[in-house]
Amino acid sequence: LSPLMLPGWETPLHDMMLELLDNAIDHSPTHGEIRILLQADDGHLLLEVEDQGPGIPYQHRNWVFQPFFRYPLTADSDRNRHGIGLAMVKHHAHCHGGTVELVDSKRETPGTLIRVRLPLPSEMTA
Repeated sequence: LSPLMLPGWETPLHDMMLELLDNAIDHSPTHGEIRILLQADDGHLLLEVEDQGPGIPYQHRNWVFQPFFRYPLTADSDRNRHGIGLAMVKHHAHCHGGTVELVDSKRETPGTLIRVRLPLPSEMTA
């Protein structure tokens, strides 16, 4: 494996990755599995975080990256969350020239898969 260097602001990148992991942990069942993929892909750094939570229904998918949107709205899932985490992830990804999307889970069970693509420097993609 060769190392990848991603230029950018360290704190926002750190916060983005922590938020994705924290969100996956928060929405997964106890002893659930969280899948993390980090690889170079067609000139981009690809980061995927997939949980085993309840998943997000299609009718809510356009809203998950909007500030203050939370799903599901139950006392068990609250944990003092305010619905700004995925909006922050989207903002940081865009500030680094990248994208973030919610894609269908690759598992047979319910879950959520968030994919972040950040551009790599051209000298790393040659």
